[in-house]
Amino acid sequence: MTDVRFENILDEYLQKVPEKSHSGKFRVSSAGLCSQKRLWEREGKEPTDPVENRMLRVFKVGEVFHTWLQNMLEDMGYLVLRELELEDDYRVGRLDAVVEKDGKRILYDFKTVHSRKFIYKEEIDIHYCMQAWTYKLMLEEQYGMKVDSVRVLYISRDDLLLKDVEVEKVIGIEKMVEEDWNGLIKASQGKGIIIAPKQDWECTYCVYRSACSHRQEVVKDD
Repeated sequence: MTDVRFENILDEYLQKVPEKSHSGKFRVSSAGLCSQKRLWEREGKEPTDPVENRMLRVFKVGEVFHTWLQNMLEDMGYLVLRELELEDDYRVGRLDAVVEKDGKRILYDFKTVHSRKFIYKEEIDIHYCMQAWTYKLMLEEQYGMKVDSVRVLYISRDDLLLKDVEVEKVIGIEKMVEEDWNGLIKASQGKGIIIAPKQDWECTYCVYRSACSHRQEVVKDD
């Protein structure tokens, strides 16, 4: 008799993800990351290194937390927008939430992390900030909606500790976002250069790592 394990059922469920049609556009969630990966994603290139089951579980936990927080905000009467799809000529993405409280409107991008990273974290994840700022710009362009603040909300999935990062306080964020997207669009048109990843983890978790010539060009921060 075959031994039935619940984790096998869960993995089977997580792998039964409906195929998504590729829009031919860049994902807003890729802001600030390796341009080669972003170009391949845009083209719909088949991954050479599919996401492992453990990471699929991590992603699902993040989805569960996002939904719970959005429902909570709605129940409290503070939610203005949730899971809004934004799209322009080059990019497509879905913002997590816009909240209004005490006369202040805030755009939130939720990021679930493990408790160790949350507690000992001192540096700011610039690519998260660039993603959130891109949502702000697209929200203004497409809906004419302005916000008073843009935040990345770190959520510890172990104990629900929370940390707000005010993106507008990141020096040079507007310029970084502009240069990032302009450079990527030019590269897609054959007019720019491929920007190799700047951090080791980009290659470690990349679904194209086996096929990428930029893998050995990682620049480690001092």
